[in-house]
Amino acid sequence: MRAARRGMAAWLAACLAACGSSVRSSVALNAAPSPCAPLATPAASPESLTVVVSSPVGSPNAMSPRTAAARFVTAQMYETLVHVDCDGRLVPGLASSWTANASGGWTLRLRPGASFWNGDAVTVQDIVTAWQTTANSALDRTSAAIARAMAGAVSIVDDHTMAIADSALRTLADPALAVRRPAVGSPWPEGTGRYRAATTPADPAGSLELVPAPLSSGAAPRIVVRSGSDLDARDRLDAGADLLFTNDPAVLSYAAARADLASVPLTWDRTYALLVPWSSSQSRGTTADTIRAALARDAVRVEARAAAPPYWWNEIAACPAGFAPNTHAAPTAPSAHVVYRANDRVARGLAERLVALAAMRRANDAGAPLADLAPELASAPRLTAEGLAPAAFAAALAAGGALAYVVDLPAQPLARCGQADALAAAAPWLAPDSGIVPLVDTRRHVVVRRDRVSFVIDWEGVLRIGTRQPR
Repeated sequence: MRAARRGMAAWLAACLAACGSSVRSSVALNAAPSPCAPLATPAASPESLTVVVSSPVGSPNAMSPRTAAARFVTAQMYETLVHVDCDGRLVPGLASSWTANASGGWTLRLRPGASFWNGDAVTVQDIVTAWQTTANSALDRTSAAIARAMAGAVSIVDDHTMAIADSALRTLADPALAVRRPAVGSPWPEGTGRYRAATTPADPAGSLELVPAPLSSGAAPRIVVRSGSDLDARDRLDAGADLLFTNDPAVLSYAAARADLASVPLTWDRTYALLVPWSSSQSRGTTADTIRAALARDAVRVEARAAAPPYWWNEIAACPAGFAPNTHAAPTAPSAHVVYRANDRVARGLAERLVALAAMRRANDAGAPLADLAPELASAPRLTAEGLAPAAFAAALAAGGALAYVVDLPAQPLARCGQADALAAAAPWLAPDSGIVPLVDTRRHVVVRRDRVSFVIDWEGVLRIGTRQPR
C-alpha cells in the first residue's frame, strides 16, 4: 500500500510540474493533422470498399443515429438541410441557399432537382413530415427533442422554400433532422443520399451493404460495413479493410508502421465529465487544469487531451426547455462511490485514478490539489469506484445517490438545447453551472488504405464517403 501511495505521489508531482494543459499523443501517427478533406480523390473508383465500425447498425438506428457506427451509416444514406464541416463552416445539403430574415431566423431554398431514391421530388412538406416522424418515433430522447423543436419552428413558404424561426442555423445539420420517409418493401426508410441499404437478408455477423442510390451521379463504390467487435482490428486490416475506426493505440501504432495505410485523426467529439449531485462549487485554477492534462496523459488508453472550453452546458440559458430548478432533496449521506458504465474503459480509468488521488489525500494530504478539481471527492472518506451495466447505470444516474458519476458527453453538439433536454432527463438533480466537472476530451482515428477512398469529415467527426460536397 505504501509503495502504491509513493507511486501516486510521484505521478501527482509530475502532474504539477507539467506546463499548462498541453497533452502529448501517445501514438506516432503517419498523417499530418487532418483538414476536412484529408485525402486525394483516387484516380479510379474501386468496385467496393470495406468499412469496419465498432458495433452493428440496423434500420432502427435510422431514426436515432447516436452511436458512432450509426452516424457513419446514416450519413451516407440521409441528408440534412445543411452540413457543418470540421472547421465549423456551413456547407449546402438539401438546402442550396439560406438568407437571414427579418424575424431573426432563416429562409432556406431547397436544392434544385432534390429527390428521393424513387425519383419523387423533395418538398418542404416532406421535410416537416420527416421531422414530425422522428419526434414521435426516435429511440432516444435527444433525437426526438431536436426534431420536435425544429418541426414547430418551420413556416412553409412554397414547395421549395421554408422559413425557420431559429437563429442557430447549424442545428439543421444534426442527424436527428435528416430527411427520410417510409419505404415500401424495406425496413430502411427512403432517403435522398448517395447510398441506400441493399435489400438483402440481414447478415448475422453484423454486415450491412450500402449500394449507390438509383439517381446518384458519378461513379461510387458499394460499401460493405462490418462490425469490428468479433476480431482484432489488426486482423481486419490484414484481411483488406479499407477504412477502420479506432481509438486503440496498438492498432494505430500498427497502422503507422505500414506504408499502405494512413491514420487520420477525427475531431475531438466526446468530453468525459463528472456529474456531481448537490454540488455548489466549481473546479478552478491552474491546478485543476494540470490534473486534467495528467488524467488525459496517464489515466486512459486512448488519445485524449485536457477538456477544452468552451463547454456547451454553460451556453444553454436561452434554451426553451432543459434544466429546471432543482426540487430534489439532497440525500443526507450519499454513497461514497464514483460510478461509471462498466463497458466504458475510458470512464473506468478516470474513475479509478480519481479514487486513487482521494486515497492519497487521506494518507498524507499529498492529494489536496484534487480539491481544486472536485472538492466533494477530495473530502470524501473511503471513496471507491463502481462500474454498473448500462441499464443499472442509467437508473443510478437518475436517482443521484452516489457522490459522482463519470459520463461521456458530446464535445460540441450541433443542437445544444436538445442535448440539454436529454441530460436534464437523465440526471434531474443536475445543476449545470456547478454540477458538471469536465475532465478530458477524446477522439477517434480512421485508418485508411491509401489510394482507395476519399471522404469529408464533418463537425462531429463523421465521414461522408467519396465526395467533397454533399450530393
